[in-house]
Amino acid sequence: MVVYNVTCNLELEVEKKWSEGIDEKLYVLLKHEKIIAPSSLKLNLSVPPKRSIYALDYNILDQNVVEQFIYNVDKIIKEKNSKEFGEAVLNFSSQLEIMKEYK
Repeated sequence: MVVYNVTCNLELEVEKKWSEGIDEKLYVLLKHEKIIAPSSLKLNLSVPPKRSIYALDYNILDQNVVEQFIYNVDKIIKEKNSKEFGEAVLNFSSQLEIMKEYK
């Protein structure tokens, strides 16, 4: 399994609108049989932030699905964010391999 992470750095003025749009997209992904439990996480800072930072995590069953996801979903979401929010939303992505799970 691969965890595909997209870290999003947002200007505070666009946070609410961006968050609502991402929620809709993550709910749609729940229907995909090879993407398990997508989640949206917010960095919890002890001081009032100037920007908000979110991590969007997608647990994806295999590398072939990751490649499809990057081209068919991630790329489209990032292009729409860029068009709608410009530099108010900055993204970077990483792929993490789960080495061991502790339960």
